[in-house]
Amino acid sequence: LHQRLTMCVFYKEFVDFGAFLSRVCGKWLRVQALIMLITMVISGLGLWITGFSYAFLLGILIGLVDVLPIFGTGTIYLPWLIWEFLNHRPGRGFSLLIIYLICYLTREFMENSLMGKCMGITAFEFLASVYVGLKLFGAA
Repeated sequence: LHQRLTMCVFYKEFVDFGAFLSRVCGKWLRVQALIMLITMVISGLGLWITGFSYAFLLGILIGLVDVLPIFGTGTIYLPWLIWEFLNHRPGRGFSLLIIYLICYLTREFMENSLMGKCMGITAFEFLASVYVGLKLFGAA
C-alpha cells in the first residue's frame, strides 16, 4: 500500500495535508484543554464564592461538559438557574447567571483568539472563516 501511494501523482500533497491536519488538530486539542481548565476554575471558584455545596466538584463536571461539542456550560447552568428562580431563590439564580455568562464569554473570546493565534491569523479572520465554513458546508 505504501509503495502504491508513493507512486501516486499527489503523494506529496497528501503527506503535506496530513501533516497540516495533524498540527491543527493537536493545537485545537490544546486550546480546548486550556479552555476546559479555565472553565473549571471559573465555575469552581464562582460556585464556592456564592456558597454552593461541592463547588469544586461541580466546577470540574461543568468544565468537562463544556468540552462536549453540542452541550456546553449552558446545559448545566440554564436549567439550574431556572430551578433556583422557580424555587424563590433569585439571589442564587442571579449568581448562577453571572457565572454562566462569565464562562460563556470567556470561551467565546478565548477560542477565537487562541485558535487564530495558533493558525497565524487574527481572531476576526478565524471567526469569519468559521462562519463562512458553516454557511458553505453546514454544521456537519
